[in-house]
Amino acid sequence: MSALPQIVALRCGPATFGISIDRVREIVMVPEITPVPESGEFIRGIVNLRGRILPVLDLGLRLGLGPGPRDGTGRILVVEHDPRHPLGLLVDEASEVLRIPENLVGPPPELAAGTAGASGSIRGVARLEDRLILLLDLGRVLGEEAPRPLPAREATA
Repeated sequence: MSALPQIVALRCGPATFGISIDRVREIVMVPEITPVPESGEFIRGIVNLRGRILPVLDLGLRLGLGPGPRDGTGRILVVEHDPRHPLGLLVDEASEVLRIPENLVGPPPELAAGTAGASGSIRGVARLEDRLILLLDLGRVLGEEAPRPLPAREATA
């Protein structure tokens, strides 16, 4: 398994995850999230980000770790699942960008390999001195149940 050149480290509940930095457009404070009825269990709603409407997925719920922060202390990672239709991932914290040497990355434990989170979404484990970082396969996390992108329109208001 090859290591990611750089990852964005984020936290959902007690776990620290890593997403390849090339999939992250930006990290923003959580604005008001507008709920959308009948949108799915882990879809928190939509936000207006500088005139662009983005769906927001609760990463903690998606991975089976419970809901993300509801008090405005979290962050939204704006990620590219489809380059024309970015979406937001609600996380508890996103605080650093790391370079992880290939020799510190191993496969996920066999117990988690096929069942980790959303359809085997853990692609590896980085072993740092004081913690473990679960490397996410964003494509699997956002698999079939990912929010459908909204048409790219400018917000009015």
